[in-house]
Amino acid sequence: MKKYFALLLAVMLVFSCALPTISADDVQNDTEITESTASEPQVLADPSSEPIPLNSCAHENKEFVEAQEPTCTDTGNVAYYHCPDCDSNLDENGNVLETVELPTAPHVPTGEMYNADYTPCGGGYKTDYYFCVYCNSIIDSDGNILDWFPAETNKHTPGGKNYGADYKPCRGGYKEDYYYCIYCGSVVNADGNHIEWFAYDPDAVHTPGTNKHSATYVPCDGGYKTDFYSCINCGRAVDSDGKLVDYCLPEENAQHVLSKNSANYKPCKGGFKEDWYECAVCGSCFMDKDGNNATYYDPDENAKHTPGTILHKANYTSCGGGYKENFYYCMDCGAAIDGNGNPINPCDPENSIHTPSTEVYPADYTICNGGYKTEYHKCIYCGSAVNAEGKYATWYGGSYYETI
Repeated sequence: MKKYFALLLAVMLVFSCALPTISADDVQNDTEITESTASEPQVLADPSSEPIPLNSCAHENKEFVEAQEPTCTDTGNVAYYHCPDCDSNLDENGNVLETVELPTAPHVPTGEMYNADYTPCGGGYKTDYYFCVYCNSIIDSDGNILDWFPAETNKHTPGGKNYGADYKPCRGGYKEDYYYCIYCGSVVNADGNHIEWFAYDPDAVHTPGTNKHSATYVPCDGGYKTDFYSCINCGRAVDSDGKLVDYCLPEENAQHVLSKNSANYKPCKGGFKEDWYECAVCGSCFMDKDGNNATYYDPDENAKHTPGTILHKANYTSCGGGYKENFYYCMDCGAAIDGNGNPINPCDPENSIHTPSTEVYPADYTICNGGYKTEYHKCIYCGSAVNAEGKYATWYGGSYYETI
């Protein structure tokens, strides 16, 4: 019996060794893993979450673009590289630039201010304005573009002087009294409305003046072949009955009234190389008494000049230009030359800044004659009217349309 019991224990021991060993912790962990994998589906990696380079181009063909300063009319740009393969703009380190453009520069006003010139009938600028030194745009003192305002009305402002109707059939004119607008000079009636100008009647009879003029016709010059008068209204030549007198052209082969002149050719001046004749009536030049044309010769570009006896001092000024060396005048043609007969050229001014005189001239503007609206000086070199800074003073035009 004991023998059989020992055999049973041995078999149970062998069977227990063949099975895997599972602890309580293993059971718990296995349960958690099973629940997790059973409750959540399998998730694949999102391709979009992977880093992608901003520009995959190697920029092997990039080209350098120089910096361009902006102006008041055009934009500029920074220095950059441009890749034609990917159409990208890059900095020196290969970084892509969002923009390379520089905004336009502000306008720069000149030193001369123009007064506001707006008028209701003509439009204009409602504030004082300047011109840009670079592009001539009309701007304010801060460089901002100004608006030009159109006229607000067709009505004009008549001046104080009434001009009587002056229509004449042979001359034309206005058939009613008229005025000049004090702003724009338009011809208007007393209500400020434009009035019509009437053309002359080509068939109108003229009114001869009291002075009788003798016939002026000569074959080589033309003229009037009969005595004539001047119409007191339009000034044209008419007969005693007020009809127009025809002006006759010269005859093609007419004889001239000739006077002899000596040859006067000078290499630096040109002229006639032989004695020649000039018609005392029409001024035509001929070679001989038979009426053959005389040949005028142009000056020789390489000709030497003949200096005069008076040496003139250099007269160059920065505002007016002139000659920077002493010079003579050629005795034949009057050109400025050096002592060896070589022509010298005047030099242009270097700037527009003048040297004001110490004397101050008062403003002298009047609406009828124009003038300067502010005090001014005169340049001691060229005599130009300038302000205290040596810049040109503004001269304002007057209007003969209005008197005050």
